[in-house]
Amino acid sequence: TDDESRFFLYLARTYDSAKLTERSLSLFRALSAPERFAKFSEEDRDAIGSKLFLLEAEAGNIAAASEKLGYLKSPYSIRSALADRRLAPLWPQVGAMAGPNMALTLNARVDRAKLRFDAAPTGDGELKELAEAYLTAGRFADVVALVAAKEPAPDDYGSLTENMGWALNAKVYALDALGRHEEAEAIFDRIAGLKLDDRTRGWLVNFVINRALRLVDRGDAGKALPAIDLADRIATEAGSDYARMLVRGARMCALRESGRAADLAPLLAEVSEHAAEAPAEAAEAMLCADADDQAAKVVRDALTDPARSAAMIEALQSRDFGLYYGESNRPQLFERIRKRRDVASLFDKVGRDIPREFVPLFTLRLMQARAARAAE
Repeated sequence: TDDESRFFLYLARTYDSAKLTERSLSLFRALSAPERFAKFSEEDRDAIGSKLFLLEAEAGNIAAASEKLGYLKSPYSIRSALADRRLAPLWPQVGAMAGPNMALTLNARVDRAKLRFDAAPTGDGELKELAEAYLTAGRFADVVALVAAKEPAPDDYGSLTENMGWALNAKVYALDALGRHEEAEAIFDRIAGLKLDDRTRGWLVNFVINRALRLVDRGDAGKALPAIDLADRIATEAGSDYARMLVRGARMCALRESGRAADLAPLLAEVSEHAAEAPAEAAEAMLCADADDQAAKVVRDALTDPARSAAMIEALQSRDFGLYYGESNRPQLFERIRKRRDVASLFDKVGRDIPREFVPLFTLRLMQARAARAAE
């Protein structure tokens, strides 16, 4: 059932957070046993197979990992695999699966999502999946048209479900890619106007944080700071450690943009205290306080921790390898930290810069849309 699927994914995340990689590997091996595996949905089977691939590879079981390559369908998993040096023996196969600009992976995701949506056109889960597939493939106009046909009226957001929220989230980013920023902002503002009930709307935290981050990314500190205050209240009540770190980072960058550098010291101390909860996000936040040495230490600690290195390797990639939202004024780990001597030597042992041939369709089409607007 859906509830059971959510439970095993939550359990897996808990193992990851606690660095219990052997338990996580045992869990996913058990879930992939034929008598259990067949009972999951196709989407869950892909998630289980993809995770087991990564766990086997991280444990050095390359032969076992190669048997699960067929489940590596998510563009996020493909991107991670292309950067992680533990998977170096499989890079040629993973690269062939991705194709130039990751087009094979991204277009196949669209095709799978379209089949599911056509079979269940009233399902908001299928809508979310197709909207996000269109977005990562850089099909921005298709995202807008798809969601516009199904979304609630502006005065009916009280009926919003989490899946519809994610579909609207994809529409926001697609509208931004098309230069329709006021329409994008209005969607997030309507979502932010909903009241939190943590029994039924705990998921609201995702969208108020994304709204705040978007305003920071657009350099609109005046609007960002009140949005961050709202995100902070909801994250405190219903958010995870990761969510709260995102809020801290957004606030630090907005304060810096506002010229309030004197207010950063207590926030920097708070970020440092909680850095182990979300290392990549903590390191990025530190850059907004120009605390590059502290950020580099967080990065080094993560790169030398097998349970955390994969996420940090991804965080140190160029923003050109983004798959969901590419416009940001915030400083990048790739530019400020990745090339430092004390980081580069560790990074090169466990990861690599993803080859430019795999810059995804999302980025290519985002750049094309910007160029077209500039030429008008």
